[in-house]
Formats: sequence, structure tokens, C-alpha cells
Amino acid sequence: MKILFVQLRFESNTAVMILSSVLNCKGFETDVMIIEGEPDYIYKIKEEIKPDIVAFPCTTVDMKKLVAINKNLKESYSFFSVFGGAHPTFFPELIEEEPSIDAICIGEGEHAIIELAERLQTGADCNNISNLHVRGKNGGISKNQLIPLIEDLDSLPFMNRHIYDKYYNNPYMLENVPIRFLSSRGCPYKCTYCFNHKFYQLYGIKGNRVRKRSVDSLLKEINEVRKDFNIPMVSFVDDIFCISRAWVRQFAIKYRSEVNLPYSINTRPNTITEEIAGLLAMSKCYYVTFSIETGDDYLRNKLLKRNMSEDEIIRAAHLLHQHDIPFATGNMLGIPGETFATLRKTLEVNRRCAPHYAWASLFQPFPKLELTNYAIEHGFFNGDFRNIGNDQFTDSALQFKKKKEIVRFHKFFAFLVKYPYLYPLARLIITLPFDPVYNWVFKRYKYRLNKPVIEASKETIEKQYKEPLFTALIYLCKDLFDELAPKKV
Repeated sequence: MKILFVQLRFESNTAVMILSSVLNCKGFETDVMIIEGEPDYIYKIKEEIKPDIVAFPCTTVDMKKLVAINKNLKESYSFFSVFGGAHPTFFPELIEEEPSIDAICIGEGEHAIIELAERLQTGADCNNISNLHVRGKNGGISKNQLIPLIEDLDSLPFMNRHIYDKYYNNPYMLENVPIRFLSSRGCPYKCTYCFNHKFYQLYGIKGNRVRKRSVDSLLKEINEVRKDFNIPMVSFVDDIFCISRAWVRQFAIKYRSEVNLPYSINTRPNTITEEIAGLLAMSKCYYVTFSIETGDDYLRNKLLKRNMSEDEIIRAAHLLHQHDIPFATGNMLGIPGETFATLRKTLEVNRRCAPHYAWASLFQPFPKLELTNYAIEHGFFNGDFRNIGNDQFTDSALQFKKKKEIVRFHKFFAFLVKYPYLYPLARLIITLPFDPVYNWVFKRYKYRLNKPVIEASKETIEKQYKEPLFTALIYLCKDLFDELAPKKV
């Protein structure tokens, strides 16, 4: 019995690595296919890999492409298809709308995928597997109950990073996949643009919860991966790393003595105290990411329910600067009610924080989000989820005044945080319909600023953070000439 995971892009997927690991522990063979690197994926899957189950980890932005891939495969090859991840979990109607899908997984998938593989292997009925909605032979759909969440994360095997071995000739994969680790699942907050609180509602749990691994288990995994891949750094990809101060204290001391590699984290501004910042610096944290989302107090706290003041955000940035830890901010533009006045506030808060990089996305109205419902009720979105694009950076599915200009403004956001005196010029430029150029500038500038983060070179990060506008423009022009130059055949 072979299970193939299919994903669109060259990127690490923690769900693929964890599910692969639990399947391997039960004796099942696993593989992964990255469509971006396989132009003739149908032939390769049908003639070479020959899987019994094809599993599609599915977000809303990837859903349309993955469904099309599944349909194409079904036309020439017989297999059992299962879609899991955020989109099927919060939009289970997917299996009713797409007859080519055999099952969807709601919530956590570790136990479900093992039981599915075992039953298919023995020819047993698959209709009553917990966490799965399964299409029967007569076309009917069995909708099964959720089993409780996995409480003891230490009971899970370590992620199978070797499933991506055949793709490590891609530099991005080799630089990113082995270094990423999860120390927890969940988030205690209830932001209206996030699925976390809806996820717990599915399980009948009041309030949000965080399940944390033990420090010893986490460090053991890091050191095992270190032997296999000789990793130069560690990246913790938890939603919020610094939830428990007691856990961070224990982690910082043990990490410094047992691992002592540079590492990066995601967290919230209100979790960064003087003590936490000191512990992060002491234990070799070289990069922090935290989200601002919007600088407008009403939008941030009433609409998005972030429940944090501007002073808390600025204080977190100050503490990180004080402890010499570079950081990035996260921002979400084009939310319902966005105007150029609110964008100016977001720019100003970011400018006061002075991050190494001001990351920004465009809000997308994913199904079942509280903010999506608000957008529908107030006329910002018509409720047609087919209008959602394939990413969170190119366009917006909402309707609001000066939409085109705000979408274009997004492409210059990070640049304007760094060089705020160019704001009047940017306002003029975005009235012009040169969208391919704006998209290109956004991608190149984003890549150039983030590359040092991958390299974990603090000196390079600081150098680029302080570079003058002229130098930044020179680099952008060089990138453009490289792009247009004739390529060797």
C-alpha cells in the first residue's frame, strides 16, 4: 500500500512530513509529488509511482488547482483520493461539489489516514472512519464524527523530512525543509481572519487551546535532524512560540546548552516582555516575526479582534531592537473598511517599529471566517468563493473604493516602510495601470530582503536594513537587467 502526497509548490509542508512519518511507522510506503517540478506528472504518477492513495493537503487558494489535478489523474488512473487541510475542514461541502474526490479529512488527520490505509489494504469498508467524509460506491456520502484532538504531541513520531530527498537538488528546498520545526499546535487568540477558534468549535471545545511539546522531545528531534542534514539554523513555525513563559525559560536554557544554533520564531507583540526578549537573545534567536496587521486601532481591535494596543506593538519592537534581534512584521492590507487613511496608519506604525522587513498580504475571504461573514453582510464580498485568487498577494476578491490602487499600493508597502518619504510618489504611480511591473518589483524586493534570513547572516541583515535608497534601486535595476538578458540555451 503506497500513499502519495501531492502539493503544488516547492515548499515544506509539515502535514506531509508528519502524516508520512505516522504512516511509515505502520509499515506503509509514502512519497511526495511537487507539481511545480513535474511537467508530466500524470505519466510519472501512473507509470512510476503507482500509488493506491493520493492525498492532497489543501488550502483555499490551492483548492481549484488541486481539484483539477485530481480530475486529470482520475481520467487515466485508478486510485483513492483524499483531500485534507484547512479548506476541506471548514468547507466540507467540497466533496459534494466535486464527484472526483473520494474522501475529505476534517481536522487532524493522523489517525484517519492510518485507518484509511489499513482498510483499503484489506478491502474493508471505509465509510465509518472518524474524521472522514467518504463517498460510497452508490454515490452517497458518509459523514463521520471527529475523534478528540491528540493531547500528547510527544507521542507522535518526528517529521519525515526524507520524503523530500528527491527534491533537495532544489536549493530552496534544501535550505528550508530540514530547518523547520513545530513545538506546538494551536493558538489561544480569536482573530476574526483566522481559523483557529473555528477549529476548536468543530471539536466542541470552548475557548482556544495550545498543545505544547516537551522541550526535551523538541531538542531531541533537532539534534537528530542535525546529524542527517548538518543544518546551520532552526526555524520554529508555530503560530505563536512564546505562549508560556515557563516553557520559554526552560527551552532557552536547554537549547543554548544542547543545540546552540541560530533560530527564528513567530510570536505576538504582547508576548514579548523584557524577560522573554532577554531569553531569546541569550539562546541565539536571530530573527522574530510578529504581526501588526493594521495600524488603525478600530480595525485592529474591533474588526480583527487582535486586542492589542499600538503601545504594546511599539514596545515589542523596542525590546527586540534593544536586544539586537532583527525582526519582520506581518501586515494585512485590503481588509473591509480599508482606506488610504488606514493604510497611512499601518505604514506609520511599521515605520516606528523599524523592522528588517514589513511583510504584507491582501486579505482573502476564506470560507467560514468571522471576517468573511462580516465582509458578506456589509457588501464587501458577494460570497462567491470561486473569485478567490491563487495567492494572497496578487489581487483582492473584495469590492471597495479605490480597490485597484490599494492592491497596487500593497506591492510597494515594504519599500515605503523603509523609505516613507516616497509615499507621495507611490500614490501617483499606483494610479497608472502597470500591474505586471508592480508585481515584478514586489517579488524581487521581497526575495532580496528575505534572502539573508535564509542565510542566517545577522551582519547581512543589518547591512541591508540600513542600505540607502540609491543602493536598493541599483539592486532592483540589476535584477531587471538579469531578467531581460538573453538566457544561455
